Amino acid sequence: MSTLIAGPWTGEFGWELISWQGWVRVRAQGYKQVVVSAPAGHEALYETATVFVPHTMNGKKDCWRLLSPNPKEQARVEQVLSQYSGDRMRPNGYVNPAHQQFVKLGNRSRVTAEQRYDVLVHARKPVGKRSYHTWNPSDAAQVVRGLAGMRVGFIGTNDAYPVEGADDLRNLPLNRLCDLIAAAQLVISPASGPALLSGLCGTPYLCWTDGGYRSAVRERDDKRTKGSWNPLGTTCKVLVRKDWRPDPNVLVKHAEEMLIRKRREADAAMPRL
Repeated sequence: MSTLIAGPWTGEFGWELISWQGWVRVRAQGYKQVVVSAPAGHEALYETATVFVPHTMNGKKDCWRLLSPNPKEQARVEQVLSQYSGDRMRPNGYVNPAHQQFVKLGNRSRVTAEQRYDVLVHARKPVGKRSYHTWNPSDAAQVVRGLAGMRVGFIGTNDAYPVEGADDLRNLPLNRLCDLIAAAQLVISPASGPALLSGLCGTPYLCWTDGGYRSAVRERDDKRTKGSWNPLGTTCKVLVRKDWRPDPNVLVKHAEEMLIRKRREADAAMPRL
């Protein structure tokens, strides 16, 4: 086999993490050249790619299909990909994580002690019909205040609210974000791409969902978030809140418990003199 041409991936980030990049990794085995087309800046997910073709197309939420076609961008990407001859794989539905290969993302050694955060939070803005899948920024700020004495940053892209009391870490290059997550102690977020990314970076995460059944994956959302969509088995706590509005005090309590547990595990792993 000579060349594998994968993509373009145009779907949601969470689905790219759990239902695509790991499948590309499996399919890439045995090929001398791997050409991957995915959103600009996502190179960090495709270490097997010998050629990366970035694009700026928007995808459908919770899916792999193109939502808002951009004819010029589509034509440009297809023209680039047509220069390569080989086997083509396109996103074509949900791929069970059990059939994929996942690797740990991020490298904490690339983050100095002065650059590390105790907690990273993600408070995303309303998106389309799922405007309730958010986190009120005032509640997020209350959580930050409850974690007094800790260094906290907020992550995401322009879909994330600023959080009072936390450092602005939005729109970082994905490879840098992965490093910062890997070096952090905890990520707090609604069930979303950043929560799933935290799991792939090996960093514990505290998140919440309405626990609804997702027909595309045939699982309840809370079950998949801590189970099949957490393929590395990272420590996590998934709360079920029908209104997607967890009590900030409850979040602080769970966060403190998870941080204490992580410190105890780190202490236990230290060599004894």
